[in-house]
Amino acid sequence: MTNDGWIDVRDRMPRSGEEVLVACQIKLMSGKLYYICNAIHTEHKTVTADMYDDMDVEYDEETDNYYFPEGWWERIHNWDDYNYVAIEDFVTHWMPLPEPPKEDENHD
Repeated sequence: MTNDGWIDVRDRMPRSGEEVLVACQIKLMSGKLYYICNAIHTEHKTVTADMYDDMDVEYDEETDNYYFPEGWWERIHNWDDYNYVAIEDFVTHWMPLPEPPKEDENHD
């Protein structure tokens, strides 16, 4: 782990389906430009999906379940049509999500 809390994906991956922050290196840019987003990493047939969650879900007749394909998926919290979108760029690092801020009881 680096001293700033980011974990290199070459060192360790998050648990399949765990939502984390990821640093993504943009594929088509010269130099190293990054963006950060919430995402999950899925291993083969480990995270079930609703058939309408995403166009890329896979159906398994044996288990009668839909699964996310293996890969990185950006978690979208504010879209009506999709909850997850495949990340096409290079995910280089990840870190656990921080705890949300605590409510200030004295603040109205």
